[in-house]
Amino acid sequence: MKKLALYPFNRELSPIARYIDLLPEYDRCYPLVPNTFSCDGLDISSIDGGDFHGIKVSSDCDKIIDQCDSLYIDFDKRITKKAVYEALIQKGIDHGKEVIVSKTLQKYLAKDNLIKGNYASNFIGPERLYKIDVPVITIMGTGENSNKFELQLALRRYFLSKGYKVSQFGTKEYSELFGFDEIPFIYEDISVKQRILKLNQYLCNVVNEQKPDLIILGVPGSIMKYNDMVLNDFAEPAHIINNAVIPDIAILSILYEQFTPEYFHMLNNYCKYSMNCEIDYFNIANCKASYDEETKDLRYIYLDSNYVMNNILSSVVEDITLKVANILQGTSSEQLCSDIERKLASNVELI
Repeated sequence: MKKLALYPFNRELSPIARYIDLLPEYDRCYPLVPNTFSCDGLDISSIDGGDFHGIKVSSDCDKIIDQCDSLYIDFDKRITKKAVYEALIQKGIDHGKEVIVSKTLQKYLAKDNLIKGNYASNFIGPERLYKIDVPVITIMGTGENSNKFELQLALRRYFLSKGYKVSQFGTKEYSELFGFDEIPFIYEDISVKQRILKLNQYLCNVVNEQKPDLIILGVPGSIMKYNDMVLNDFAEPAHIINNAVIPDIAILSILYEQFTPEYFHMLNNYCKYSMNCEIDYFNIANCKASYDEETKDLRYIYLDSNYVMNNILSSVVEDITLKVANILQGTSSEQLCSDIERKLASNVELI
């Protein structure tokens, strides 16, 4: 098994470190940051706000390069000089390391074909929708930084450990490191109708070829606009996916707020009538968003799991119909996954 270095380590790459056991080619990771990030020697929980994990962040580039077999390099807006990325790429190559550059960073550096996807984009079929004959779990969100990918990996880890065969499509471009692809067709330059039909037929083909026990679908983007300035693509990816397949279990991961039970029920009704599904479980992210009138963009405040759960449980404790979790808290994550398994197993037609 190989060792994987992650640069620059941040919340975006944190799922790789937390779910390293799901990477088919790697058994250890080394979070690497520039000195300017000021987190050298800290546990990764200081980055994502989740449970203590026992993996420390390092800014010792030479040491990490020597220890790793592969180096995954992603874009971070805090690093504005292209020369920083290019020097690290060259350093990895000079030391005989496998260098994997994210698609986002490739675009920033104007370099192509440093990594490639695995799915074919030319899948075509008749103009009709087909029933997906295995359980489908969808994970949606209300915006960026909502811990959707952590949810996808927690479910993958749980169901694989129970012996289920899982087909999966993720919301991160590095999903392929875990042995599955990003969901296809969503951003192709064709009509929404064509993308819905292609995705539906593609998933049917996946079921016929892979014969999974269940499918886990990560839904890119948000289920709604944030306001008239932050439009979130008008939730187009979520509309495409939820028209292509009706989920058996729908999870909505939402950014932290001071919630009331009525807010959760409002979101459920919105998804019922706008997204073709009702929400079975809510995940509360370790992140709060606010709109900055000066920059016309969102600002994020990062929280830890204990703070999130203590405040949320006190808000919804009187409403027993609400199922709320925090995926970065171990106990909450395990309860969520086991409850989903029980719900699917109680319906013999599903699993």
